Amino acid sequence: MHRVLHLALLLLALSLCVFAQIDTPMEVVGKERVPKDVYDLVSIGGPTSAIQCDEQQNIWIPALRGYSSTVSSIVRYRSGEALLRIDIDASPKLNKGSIEFFRPTNNGVLALIRTVREYNKVGNFDNAPKVYGETYAVEFNISGAIARLTELKVPPTDQRVTALARLKNGWLVAGYTYDKVSLDLKVSLFDSEGGFVKEIKLPQNHQRPSRTGSAESSAVFKPTVISMLDGSFLLFRGFSSQPLYRFSVDGELIETIKLRPDEIDFWSPRLVGNSLLVEADVEPEKLGMFGAIPVVRHRSAYPIFDLKTGNMVEVMTWRDSATVACFDGHRLIAIQQGHEDRGEELEMNWNILTLEPVKVIIQSPKS
Repeated sequence: MHRVLHLALLLLALSLCVFAQIDTPMEVVGKERVPKDVYDLVSIGGPTSAIQCDEQQNIWIPALRGYSSTVSSIVRYRSGEALLRIDIDASPKLNKGSIEFFRPTNNGVLALIRTVREYNKVGNFDNAPKVYGETYAVEFNISGAIARLTELKVPPTDQRVTALARLKNGWLVAGYTYDKVSLDLKVSLFDSEGGFVKEIKLPQNHQRPSRTGSAESSAVFKPTVISMLDGSFLLFRGFSSQPLYRFSVDGELIETIKLRPDEIDFWSPRLVGNSLLVEADVEPEKLGMFGAIPVVRHRSAYPIFDLKTGNMVEVMTWRDSATVACFDGHRLIAIQQGHEDRGEELEMNWNILTLEPVKVIIQSPKS
């Protein structure tokens, strides 16, 4: 992916001089350790692409149920602020269910939650959902309590449902179907009470799953939704060869947006105005060999796209890797797995890093 991404950047730079300075190296300017009480709740599974950020720069982190692969709670964290945990197992209707999607809102959190009739097992323990039951659109208020719970009449055959949007008078639900060589997004509308209204056929929908058929993050395959400033919202998944679809609050498809270049796998989208930042799949840099073991250095690339043109306009780069949490157009907040040497053992932790563009010192010519 590293070669593909940089070849694409080179072609852009050759064709349009405005991209000549597309690469923006980043450096760490701040580091904070996640408190132990937060780490203990979210550590299993590590930092993932499902981490979100709200307008107040609170970080919302999904947490797995025990040692399963099922998200059962959401933890809100910000330095100096009180910890908030939304745990669906506290609700009789949602107990032992699965949080398939969530997004912070101005009033709390919107989540797509499904009950589970049967789990795949690892030993005697529930792991991943095997057969889903009911599907709910759940609105949590700012204190984490359920403000509204709407059952969506999703057909039992729709196993892969991964995104939700609140419409003016109803709901939009997105999922996907796939075979060995292609993936199709699936979009359905529901009325305000959760009744099925219709399925929407998307243009240019039939695409390859990813650049190689596999991906570093499952977010490459799963459709997600992000709200825009004008009230419309974007529906897309993490593969630039498949268009982004912009919908109105009435559930009407307004336009498709094609990102350029093609063939980029990505996740962790963050919207700032008309710019979309993502984390791109980049192969580690091979530094050499230690016997038969490759020695590599992880790297990160965070492309920024102009949604008016679809063009990649900048790529923030960093010679390490971390999961995107927040982005304000200049400063990037990311979470990285870390550790501390405690004598005879290592204590694992998470660090919240603040990244900014490298400051370039211009020296005056000698007189």
